[in-house]
Amino acid sequence: MSYALVDKGTNGTIQFVKTAEECFETHEDYKWVDIPDDWVMEEGTNPPDFFWNEDKQEVQRVHIEPEGWEQKRRFAFENLSIEEQLAALYDDIESGIFGDIAGKSKFYTKIKSIKDQIPKTE
Repeated sequence: MSYALVDKGTNGTIQFVKTAEECFETHEDYKWVDIPDDWVMEEGTNPPDFFWNEDKQEVQRVHIEPEGWEQKRRFAFENLSIEEQLAALYDDIESGIFGDIAGKSKFYTKIKSIKDQIPKTE
């Protein structure tokens, strides 16, 4: 079990730790509560993204509703990695979707060179 340090006044989470040994003594305005282990290990997980739900007596993720197309688009792109975007672009160039630019594009020729030097083995 992992732990979150909660501010009793704001119900905000301040710090995550992996073990009980890492829980230090705090002022009475704070408390340590149990959280799932994977929250501490999950990349990009930060305590400010969570809060203490007093009614349910548990730490929960903050849910932010995106406003406007810019924020909606930013949230949508979070689920599509840079690697996935670049792989799709490379595949489109190689398949000729953009016309005959495969040998002319710096992006394509650099990636193609690496792929030729280190082919897939799967």
